[in-house]
Amino acid sequence: MKTATYLMLFLALCVIFLPATSRSQTSIFEIQDIAVDATASSAAKARDKALADGQRKAFTTLLHRLTLREHHNQLPAPDNNTVSTYVRNFSVSDEKTSDVRYLANLHVRFKSSDIRLLLSEFGLPFAGTLSTPMAVIPVLEQSGTLSLWEDNNIWRKIWHQLTGLNGLVPLVHPLGDLGDKTMIGAQHAINGDKQRLNDIAKRYKAGAALVVHASLRLSAGGDQNILDILITRYGAGGTGQTQTMTLSAPFSEGVPQLLARGVGDTGRFVEDSWKRENLMDYGEPGVLAVSVPFSTLKEWLSIQKAVEGVAIIERMDVVLISRDEARLNLYYMGTARQLELAIEQTSLTLSEQQGVWIIRAVE
Repeated sequence: MKTATYLMLFLALCVIFLPATSRSQTSIFEIQDIAVDATASSAAKARDKALADGQRKAFTTLLHRLTLREHHNQLPAPDNNTVSTYVRNFSVSDEKTSDVRYLANLHVRFKSSDIRLLLSEFGLPFAGTLSTPMAVIPVLEQSGTLSLWEDNNIWRKIWHQLTGLNGLVPLVHPLGDLGDKTMIGAQHAINGDKQRLNDIAKRYKAGAALVVHASLRLSAGGDQNILDILITRYGAGGTGQTQTMTLSAPFSEGVPQLLARGVGDTGRFVEDSWKRENLMDYGEPGVLAVSVPFSTLKEWLSIQKAVEGVAIIERMDVVLISRDEARLNLYYMGTARQLELAIEQTSLTLSEQQGVWIIRAVE
């Protein structure tokens, strides 16, 4: 009788916490830290103007986040009133006002289904998966000398200014303290020492390590600086394959300016590479039956929340639930491989065992 009572209580709690559909509004459709500053004839009018302009700026930022750079000139540019119809809600921080001026930072959350529909109506492919954070390892090679944690590594200092905050690839930057220096050096990084790279990524709770090896040299004619950049991602879907790009500049531009341009170009390249790997299919949503084993109610609720946070999952139907397992139907956009990759970006894994797809929490 006690067992039956506990089971009924457990199932009742699950019903309370189970939504009929997935909450698909996730951080991928949120834009943070939009600075607004407006002046008008009164503080109230200045606030209204600032919030409207800020929402439009956030809207543009979101569309840039989801789409490839080559399509940015094809994006819609609606007026403020139209933009507001795509906004689910917003919050403000760091407000400052005067009689005629209003300043604040805006955090805007958009309606995911409406944004997807808008992009599909314009025929623009878009990505729907947020990458796990990547730990950036910037190695600079100059005159045959490698530097990583050294104070003279300008390349690393410039990288610290790039956060990827409103992109699909969040970036984290190691502190360069004694622990980092003991864990990995410049030679380890460019040699692709996977164990050391995995260790430093874990230290900063990142899903991957991004090695950006910049090498400075003179042009054949001796009248230009050449910057060769080797970009390699390890972990979280990274294959260890290296991509390269080369930039050049006359001496008048200066090495710091060339390096800054290199950081910007590399950041955009990493973003676009991730988007290309995760472009959504406009076809009918797929459906996948999965099993979710768990040992406690807390574990199940944690897994459920993580699944709901996967942006490409449109709906999650609970078919069956017991004390130690849930059976779900996941309705998702894109391909099965994209679903697997998207789930891997959370605290979960998706794998097939003897014909059954299983979701588990990462230990």
